[in-house]
Amino acid sequence: MDIVAHKTPPEAGASLRVRDLHVSFDSDQGRIFAVNGVDLDVAPGETLALVGESGSGKSVTSEAVMGIVDCPPGQVSAREMMWGGRSLTQMTRTERRKLCGRTFSLVFQDALTALNPGFTVGYQIAEMFRVHQGLSKRQAREKAIESLRRVGIPAPERRVDEYPHQYSGGMRQRAMIAIAIALRPKLLFADEPTTALDVTVQAQVIELIKQIQREDGMSLVLVSHDLDLVAQYCDRIAVMYAGRIVETGTVDQVYLNPAHPYTRGLISSRPTLHSDQGVLSTIPGLPPRLTALPEGCAFEPRCTMSTDLCQRAVPGEVRLAPGHLSRCHFAGQVEHERAAS
Repeated sequence: MDIVAHKTPPEAGASLRVRDLHVSFDSDQGRIFAVNGVDLDVAPGETLALVGESGSGKSVTSEAVMGIVDCPPGQVSAREMMWGGRSLTQMTRTERRKLCGRTFSLVFQDALTALNPGFTVGYQIAEMFRVHQGLSKRQAREKAIESLRRVGIPAPERRVDEYPHQYSGGMRQRAMIAIAIALRPKLLFADEPTTALDVTVQAQVIELIKQIQREDGMSLVLVSHDLDLVAQYCDRIAVMYAGRIVETGTVDQVYLNPAHPYTRGLISSRPTLHSDQGVLSTIPGLPPRLTALPEGCAFEPRCTMSTDLCQRAVPGEVRLAPGHLSRCHFAGQVEHERAAS
């Protein structure tokens, strides 16, 4: 895979700044520690990718920032969560809710279940304008038609009155995007937006999101496990494992010089035309149970570089280059071995 050229992340201060984010849930198996001390920055107009295996905390991190899991059984805390100089943690629930749709918005990963089958697609888009802008039903319907036209739905005047089951998979995803961008948010979270779509439609959906990003100047957080997609469309990558960000950097830094064994394993496990006899490289073992995280590094049981230190101590943050950070006791060695290979 060729790494495409990426613009340098904007020099202006981060629109979103999160420090020491924790999210946990009560369950029958015990307390689930879904997010464990995440630091996150998103600069104006940039695209940040959150990547990692299922259950690593990517979606929960996005939902916590939006404020849609801050209620029982979920518990959310953060030392700092700022948007444009305003503290999100000091806002009331009503104030946080007002930000959803207008400032923050989310494209869910499964449009079939995210859309309400009992209402027309147009009604669900128009609801955004009625609730947030106080438009009449007629005015909101016209806005819904405009939104469908913007995301490339053919004959929007007719399809605005159709139900989700009458849309194809790709069109349902476009309808979800229309809802998410209806109020022109400043920050869009796209949670696995190409799930269950064929390759051609996947490319169309991502291109649509990027086009809207360019037109509106919004920031984008792309939650994905598709590393090739991330390399093509994102500016920076944050790699998550067991609720922590274990490495972050520009696309070039992370792909060309990964500084965490988990990142290196993810990159090596990608299918390529040169995979030996069609056999894929894999990361041995399974992620830890989030109800019983290891005392030291969560990746230690699966890591080929593990030592007693890894079992005893959680790795601190190691800075390898401006913007390139890794949480590994041997980050410099990992980066050197990859560069030499």
